[in-house]
Amino acid sequence: MDPAKVAFRIAEPQSPPTEITGCCARCSTSARLTPTREVVSRSFTGWDRWTGPAGGLCPACTWLYRTTELRTLPHLVTATPTFAAQTLTEVLTLLLTGALKQSAALSLPLRPGRRHLFADLTWGTIRTDHANLSWTASDAARLGAVHHLRQAGFTATDIPSPAPPFTSLRRLPSEQWAAIQHLWDSLAPWRTNPHWLAVALKVT
Repeated sequence: MDPAKVAFRIAEPQSPPTEITGCCARCSTSARLTPTREVVSRSFTGWDRWTGPAGGLCPACTWLYRTTELRTLPHLVTATPTFAAQTLTEVLTLLLTGALKQSAALSLPLRPGRRHLFADLTWGTIRTDHANLSWTASDAARLGAVHHLRQAGFTATDIPSPAPPFTSLRRLPSEQWAAIQHLWDSLAPWRTNPHWLAVALKVT
């Protein structure tokens, strides 16, 4: 069972009344359906993972696309099963501990409002606006570096730069500069794969 279906079963929302039956346009489940036009607008762009955009959506998929909190707040799903909204502080603590378990899935809206975000969760990944990201122990260590740099006063605009901006660096004691440079250099892999850096900047 995918993370979205696990979350739906735990949430146990009341299914909208409908007399339409058939196969869900997104997941192909045979069920009572809500017409697609009542769930997503014509400007919706996340059709690529649907089995067919016509027809209607099953109760689970209707919930996925109608629930505002799923596209505005981080949520953690586990195969235990558990499902809960997370604060950014809770997400930071989780990601600093090490690799994300294969039995967990985390949604992290970078810009609120992406209807397809939670629906595209997969086990063992962080789902951001446009990507499913693995999370390793090395990523946790790099997040620790970003966290330290943010606490030292470097901004989300500073950190993507290839070198520490001197205007920010000079505010720190010179004996800290070498350590700052070491932390800065450790983020080089993320500067060529900015999806991970975007996660780190969001949660710090």
